[in-house]
Amino acid sequence: MSSFRRVGDWSYYEELNERERVSIRERIEAHLQEFVRARGVGTVAVEGDAILVRSEADSGLLVVFVDGGSERIDKYLAQGARIWDLWKFHQQACIYRSVKERVVLTEGSLEDPAVLPGFKLPLREVFPKKEEEEE
Repeated sequence: MSSFRRVGDWSYYEELNERERVSIRERIEAHLQEFVRARGVGTVAVEGDAILVRSEADSGLLVVFVDGGSERIDKYLAQGARIWDLWKFHQQACIYRSVKERVVLTEGSLEDPAVLPGFKLPLREVFPKKEEEEE
């Protein structure tokens, strides 16, 4: 039996992609948890593939997806939530503040002063650097 993978065996790549997606989600969750705990300003919970951040200040809701929340974005926006939809492949974030207001970031920081005043997470800390991926 050969240790080489067959051409067309995408399960390995799908598994690798899922591990990277989970790693990014865990990194973001850790930053959010640390911020919220240190300041006592809300709660952070994971529901499936989404991170939900509830602000105690204004009862705001921030929902974070990594590579895959698009089918639920409208539902959360209709509830008044803010959305961070991160795309690992493009190393960008789509920030939804409302149904009509969307900003695409390729640099800068994830932040939402309305839900988490003072929180900033640079995108360079969210996504692995290209050199790290190639090693």
